[in-house]
Amino acid sequence: MSLNDVKLSEDLQELKELRKLAQRKCAQEILDIQIRKTSDALDRLKSQESQKGSVTEANTKLTKDSTAKVYTVTLRTYSWDQSDKFVKLYVTIPSLKPSDEENVKCVFSSRSASLIVSEVDGKNYELVINNLAKQIVPDKSFWKVKKDMVVMMLSKERLAQSWPAVTAEEVKIKEKNKPEDPDTSDPSAGMMGLMKKMYDEGDDKMKQLLNKTWYESQSKAATGAPGLGSLPDMNDI
Repeated sequence: MSLNDVKLSEDLQELKELRKLAQRKCAQEILDIQIRKTSDALDRLKSQESQKGSVTEANTKLTKDSTAKVYTVTLRTYSWDQSDKFVKLYVTIPSLKPSDEENVKCVFSSRSASLIVSEVDGKNYELVINNLAKQIVPDKSFWKVKKDMVVMMLSKERLAQSWPAVTAEEVKIKEKNKPEDPDTSDPSAGMMGLMKKMYDEGDDKMKQLLNKTWYESQSKAATGAPGLGSLPDMNDI
């Protein structure tokens, strides 16, 4: 199990523990949504790791079947830009020609992209990018073979949405303000920190649910009924 697998598994377990502590229906619904999202992310990560293993296996077989001695170069660098419809990855492959199109193959999933180039000047090339910053549409993604380069065209799921980086890890590195870790000794404080993080990272539906929870909590607090205490004003986040 990879480090990312372990982290997501721990996040999922913590969410389930918080779900057991939640008393109010709206808070339970929010946690249920986050549990499903985390579980889906864990499943996608396992699928991506399996895909990477398949790519490596295919390259191994290709090397064994080749009459000439060929070795695989693992690529880690590329340049990129974007338009309203596509994120474009420019991958340099020395000695590649447009006529080598049959030697080039890309595999796309909603959150990953991989490239395999076989038998170019005695070498195979492999590039695997997992955990893309945003979702793409695999069926609308494609690639172009040019001189010394492959251009991978990742079709954006949400048109005109600007990507801050190619991968989610790169997005995190660019974030200047990181949320503080919740106080695990206080379940209520842990829930508050989690809900704020969910609001910051959530979609419109998630924000609506959180705003509803905050409003109901403030209404109860005004009447003396127990609420969520010091939940931050979601409108100021």
